[in-house]
Amino acid sequence: MTASRKQANMPCAGRRSIKLMSWFVPVALTLAACENAGDPLGGRTLLSTAVVSDPTTRPAGGAGTASFDGAAAEDVVYIALPPDAIQDGESATIRNRRTADAVTTPMNEGGFDPVAVPGSAGDTVDLDIRVGYQHELLRYSLIVPARRPPIVVRTDPPPRKRDVPLNASLLIVLSEPMDPQVLSSAAIRLELRGEPVAGELTFADQAHLTVAFRPEAALVPATTYHLMITEAGRDLDGDAVEEPVVVEFVTEPPPPTGMIAFNSTVDGTTSIYLIRPDGSALTKLTTGTNPVLSPDGTRLAFAADGQLFMMDTNGSGLRQLTTKGSCPAWAPNGSRIAFSDGVSGQALYVAPTDDAGGGAATRVADVANPACPRWSPDGTWMTYSTAESAGTTGVYLAYAEFPATFRIGDGSNPTWGPDGTRIAFCITGGTSAERDLMSMNPDGSDVRLVAKWFCSGEWSPDGTRLLSSSGDGGIYVIQANGGGAYRLSRPYANGDGLPAWSPDGDYIAFASNRDQLLERDYDLYIMKADGTRVTRLTTDAKLNRWNRVTWGPDPSAVRAP
Repeated sequence: MTASRKQANMPCAGRRSIKLMSWFVPVALTLAACENAGDPLGGRTLLSTAVVSDPTTRPAGGAGTASFDGAAAEDVVYIALPPDAIQDGESATIRNRRTADAVTTPMNEGGFDPVAVPGSAGDTVDLDIRVGYQHELLRYSLIVPARRPPIVVRTDPPPRKRDVPLNASLLIVLSEPMDPQVLSSAAIRLELRGEPVAGELTFADQAHLTVAFRPEAALVPATTYHLMITEAGRDLDGDAVEEPVVVEFVTEPPPPTGMIAFNSTVDGTTSIYLIRPDGSALTKLTTGTNPVLSPDGTRLAFAADGQLFMMDTNGSGLRQLTTKGSCPAWAPNGSRIAFSDGVSGQALYVAPTDDAGGGAATRVADVANPACPRWSPDGTWMTYSTAESAGTTGVYLAYAEFPATFRIGDGSNPTWGPDGTRIAFCITGGTSAERDLMSMNPDGSDVRLVAKWFCSGEWSPDGTRLLSSSGDGGIYVIQANGGGAYRLSRPYANGDGLPAWSPDGDYIAFASNRDQLLERDYDLYIMKADGTRVTRLTTDAKLNRWNRVTWGPDPSAVRAP
């Protein structure tokens, strides 16, 4: 919560007490009542969230200092405002009424770090804060205490911060200059699972207000750490830190790895490209459509001229798999590829992917226009959907070894969950707008609603979420247990699409024209699985939005001796 501008500027008779949450602990913001002419605040508001130190020796220079007209021998006090104390605060002017010394400091995230002004115990310090683009003025006053222990004003990272960089240096800003003995693990330390992390403690400024901790080695990805500030730290008067502070934060996930395959028409033909998730190693492999990376990332299957081909992702080993086919799908162990008959559209096949360039394909289902098959995690079965003569659409299972099919229910777009226990699929109603994402057991039992208004979903590697693009042009993550759908990207002129999970489920690749809304050309992007850290990987790639994007593991890790 923040102080209300309206309350801060209310006539004195209308003021009252409210509660305000400071950065670390709840504190009270007491609005001064109207008093007689002897009121030391002069009718101003007493801002209890501000931190006022006791008087200390004037600093030699550096951070937290300013130039004043007062006497050089005057002691100083430090004024600070923790983050989020005053919403939309732009700047603060601090003025000691007795000495008339004043300093103006910019505000950041609703607060400011300690600023020194000449002062003695009992002095009244006025604090004028400019707020918002209209520079509304909020007026407060503070009383300098005779004695006050130092406190933590803020830390970087702040409490509960996520995605902290692995090479981060940690900062602790205290309310007044500290004795050098604060630079010890007894006073400040970083802990991982209760054990101290090796690193160096130094002062980050000449005034000794800010302590920096630099870890000796990179932090561990996706890990919870605790920054401990104890009462062992003391100021120049020997006063201990008022109370210990524990700051919990979580580091960023590992940088994305692997290779991403996609289609592009940038050269006038529909070609297949590979790129690393950091935007490097963009490579045109061949012409074709529907590229699908093998489970180990070393090979690529694709369609061209109604036939299926396979090649190594290093650009070598191009070979034909079948004389007809479309929509290839790798078996989990990479030994076979399932596909639909791309010519007659009347059958489902499985073909081996051995080094000799393939072999005879096995016809496993006689079915009209089967949708793209999806393998079970154990490689024994495939699921697919097809339009039926009665005007319905059915979800089927096909055995991978020989022709044997089973209808398990109505629906379309079936996808098998990574643990093999659930199949997600779509049910449509009387209109195209009536569609629901469902899940069921592989035998067709225990049908459950996952999310309304969605008709496709790619399972996350851990099986807890499904990834989908919607008719509104956004990309969504859907809780597999029916807990809700969360939009990761806002709708654009022609929408985001073709979302694909990274192998570890921490990132998502997708196509978008968000940076060129007047064009219909799409580029490749990645983002974290929570929708943050959107990164554009290609420029003017003319990505074919109607094909597919796949993200496989790093093939170099497989090929390495």
